[in-house]
Amino acid sequence: NSVTPTVAAQLSKVTSALGSTIKSIKQASHGITKIAVVDYYEPIPAPSDFQSDGSQFCTLLDAKKSGAYHDAEVIQGALNAAIEKAVVANPGVLLVDISSLLGGSGTGSVAHQVCTSQPWLFTGSFFDGNFWRAAHPTASGQAAIATTVEAVVGPA
Repeated sequence: NSVTPTVAAQLSKVTSALGSTIKSIKQASHGITKIAVVDYYEPIPAPSDFQSDGSQFCTLLDAKKSGAYHDAEVIQGALNAAIEKAVVANPGVLLVDISSLLGGSGTGSVAHQVCTSQPWLFTGSFFDGNFWRAAHPTASGQAAIATTVEAVVGPA
């Protein structure tokens, strides 16, 4: 129910590196650049939302879906906490929360993770050369992220 000490140490580095990057941008732009940081969505569906599309990715995930969902929740929560810590330490920086954007169990909206009936993320297979894009947003997923960013940041 928590990350290992090794992962926690890595996440501490995420916080400090992100904080340094934010400070560098502020300094280089003399404080006039609007900075927004997007956290991470949950790519793995709850077992109750899982629906295989027959891809190699879904086949692999199906064998481990209960444990994979729990582990992904723990890791995503810790990663997003590390990101939020860096944002909070830098006044004026906006946090765009997309952690529950893909819906699913407990969110009150349709699940759009990989291996669901209406995914906004790609699955894939080693065999078709598309495994690299697994868990990356489709055009619908990108549009949903863009809409969320625009709601926080404002139009371009």
